[in-house]
Amino acid sequence: MSNPAKSSVAVPYTMTKDNKLVMSPLNWPTQCVCCGDHSPTTVSLQHTARFSSQTTVTSYSRTTTQSGYYLGWQIPCCDACRRHWRKAEPQVSIPSILLLIGFLLMLGVGYALFEAGLSESPLAIGGYVVFLGPLALAGYGIHRWFIQACLRAATRLLTPSCTGTGLGVKVSSNINHVIFVFTSESYARDFAGLNHLLGG
Repeated sequence: MSNPAKSSVAVPYTMTKDNKLVMSPLNWPTQCVCCGDHSPTTVSLQHTARFSSQTTVTSYSRTTTQSGYYLGWQIPCCDACRRHWRKAEPQVSIPSILLLIGFLLMLGVGYALFEAGLSESPLAIGGYVVFLGPLALAGYGIHRWFIQACLRAATRLLTPSCTGTGLGVKVSSNINHVIFVFTSESYARDFAGLNHLLGG
């Protein structure tokens, strides 16, 4: 399948004096956001506008404070498109878990060498590097294979009218707009028309 065209629709919002985000309720076409067929089912789309993260480091602690405005919508999506979306974007990535385990194992081996007094031994350091290289390459290879396998599985589930393997809409925001990017130009036009907005 060729890369789908994308259309964006910007939805304005305002901030009140007491720092509350105000945005008009959105109307969604009844068609599936991906294939365009009538869809009685929906999926959840979430976004945090004006997200910020600040880390404070003291002599005794490290504290991270996050802030933002949580937004959520129910997007029409048929069961068939929900299935290929879940295949393409799995909620749990097994290779990512394996990469984390490998990283922790690497740290554990390094710490064990340090505790054993071998941190300055050329032989021990050489063995550690030899161990680390293949481990990193294997982890990267498994991760790439998993992503491609997910995309192949999702592609097999597509119908001729699907506009992509993913959900069909992505959301982002700037200082005064929430921006929806659709893979279907006709869906973007319908969405913009229902909400009296200009598409991009």
